[in-house]
Amino acid sequence: MPVLIGWGWNDDGQTDTPWNTADLVGNIPQFACGFAHTYALKNDGTLIGWGWNYSGQTNTPAGLTNVSQVACGHDHTYALKDDGTLVGWG
Repeated sequence: MPVLIGWGWNDDGQTDTPWNTADLVGNIPQFACGFAHTYALKNDGTLIGWGWNYSGQTNTPAGLTNVSQVACGHDHTYALKDDGTLVGWG
């Protein structure tokens, strides 16, 4: 069975996958990593974020769906929606 493995500096939980990795394999087409946070884009167009949230960079905006790409910076995150809308937070 495939597994998801993260490594590196983990003082803020950014490499701790917060779910059963068997549920993630095949369901996550993209991951994005910031300074101390990580995001997963799910096949259904929703996002899951974890790690250091000191600037709100893992507070996914309520109701955000239809995401096609995700990118993380030092203390911010951006999502590109299917309709071309860009949403940022952090």
